[in-house]
Amino acid sequence: MKKNVGTLDSMIRITLGLFGLAWSISQMVKRPRRKIPVFIAFQSALKVAEGVTRFCPGLALLGINTLNGEDTERKAPYATTSYAREKIEKPPHSSLTEEERGALFE
Repeated sequence: MKKNVGTLDSMIRITLGLFGLAWSISQMVKRPRRKIPVFIAFQSALKVAEGVTRFCPGLALLGINTLNGEDTERKAPYATTSYAREKIEKPPHSSLTEEERGALFE
């Protein structure tokens, strides 16, 4: 999944999302039958999740990103990628000849 939310935008989303959650919870305690605080709590939770993951489906749908030159790909640690490369690139039967290997896979 590519990032499309910048660092500052992410911090703003998390801050406003937590504020919205706090407000909606306080309103639900006062008047539990109202629907608007539940809707705002849901939207605020989405904003917090977008800020943490740094991916916004709405921005992705519109083709917008707010990264300002930051890297968009999530990268795995080098040790993980080198281990995966070793596992993928090593032939399964390195002591066999080409003809013997071909016979195994037919």
